[in-house]
Amino acid sequence: MKKTYILLLASFALLATVSCEKWLDVNPADEVTEENLFKVGSGYRNALNGVYKSLSSSSLYGRELTWGMADVLGQCYQSYNFYGHAYSDFASYDYTSDDAKSVISSLWGEAYNAIANCNNIIGRIENEPDSKFQGGKLEREMILGEALALRGFIHFVVLSYFAPAPVVGDTRNWIPYYETFPSTGEPYLTVDAVLERIIRDMKRGYELVEPFDTYCSEDGMEDHRKWLQASYRFYAQQGWADAPQDPFLAYRGYRMSRAAISALLARVYNYAGQHDLAATEAQRVIDMNYNDLKYFEFTDAATVAGDYKMCKDLIFALSDVNLVRNYESYAQSPTMEFVLSYDFDNLFDSGSDYRLTTLISKSGWSSYPKRYTTPSGSGSSETLDILPVIRLSEMYYILAENYAAKNDYTNATAMLETVRRGRNCGANMLEGLITDQASFVVQLLKEVRREFLEEGLTFLYYKKLNDTSLNWSLTDESFYFPLPENETVN
Repeated sequence: MKKTYILLLASFALLATVSCEKWLDVNPADEVTEENLFKVGSGYRNALNGVYKSLSSSSLYGRELTWGMADVLGQCYQSYNFYGHAYSDFASYDYTSDDAKSVISSLWGEAYNAIANCNNIIGRIENEPDSKFQGGKLEREMILGEALALRGFIHFVVLSYFAPAPVVGDTRNWIPYYETFPSTGEPYLTVDAVLERIIRDMKRGYELVEPFDTYCSEDGMEDHRKWLQASYRFYAQQGWADAPQDPFLAYRGYRMSRAAISALLARVYNYAGQHDLAATEAQRVIDMNYNDLKYFEFTDAATVAGDYKMCKDLIFALSDVNLVRNYESYAQSPTMEFVLSYDFDNLFDSGSDYRLTTLISKSGWSSYPKRYTTPSGSGSSETLDILPVIRLSEMYYILAENYAAKNDYTNATAMLETVRRGRNCGANMLEGLITDQASFVVQLLKEVRREFLEEGLTFLYYKKLNDTSLNWSLTDESFYFPLPENETVN
């Protein structure tokens, strides 16, 4: 029998007092009730900000879904360094220990709490007048669209970890899809049913957000289209000639912009095995531009020394201003180190690949990732808070998978080579290596391991493809977590 599950709204005192330091500066009273928060349009800004902030918590993208648990599952680190820690259990896909259960329960609870907050925003803002918001209809629909897209995306995160991949064809019920606030419980659904709802929410979110991201006033004085350019997504400062003077409207790289929604929708379609639809979304992101200057380009080798997050090709990210400190205190502690697995020594096939030469350091027999440390080269300190979620390279991998699904291995190879050129690899090094689906998967997964180190995607790629070559102990059940103990499925 399913336990009744009541989603509780996170403290609105917290939502109102935290701020994503770059794009929203809020100084409210010490305490604010939910009703008072939504009396003014700016309250919706605070509430939406709270959702993004919650996604940066250590239980989600602030650690576990990027450089922590997710990459332990992806066998990115040498597991002997985790002795006596929950990560030792995750490295062997044992989810039964108390430590592992605690991490899993926190992931589930934090994700559904963020969904509850999305639903509270959605349920209220749909009936609000445009005049309540400083930016009128554009702002109201932008907030609604971002909340809808976030609701879909966060459900996708839960589905990715608590249910089998679609390729398995499992028809059992796995997780609930929450669409109202408050809720005393929703039915558990199949993987396909959850994916349908995710896609619906994200498509509607895109339709609502797109007018904001493409708006240009008749006199051209206010032009939102440029705000997705690399120079604005993560760096724009108040006072720049063309930057948003309202900080809530700035830094679209940290928000569910139309580019972020389209890219994440491509990920969802790809996960669902709907390759043509995934490719359409991926190509749309690749082609996005302003005055024929593409929004997303691969970071060049000279720039990456000062920007380990490779922001030129980063589509969507979250923010944690304490990231470097938290990472170094956790991943380089006296009792645990994130030392890369032995296979990373042989994984890179190009000596000029800056993912090796710049983003990995070598000390004796050990190699260490550098993505969340302070860059050694000259660069902007603005990048130190960034938690990457999705980037340009994934769009090309999605195109490659679409070609491979059609047995077009020439173009599939070309898509992988495009990413490799962007990472400063030698030209045409994959020539002749990809001749069928099996050899394509081998090369794709090698690229994934090189590209997404400490971004939490490696394990999910193996899961999506139902490929158990990652580790000898992988079984069908290894690819998804058991529900927290206070949750049971009918």
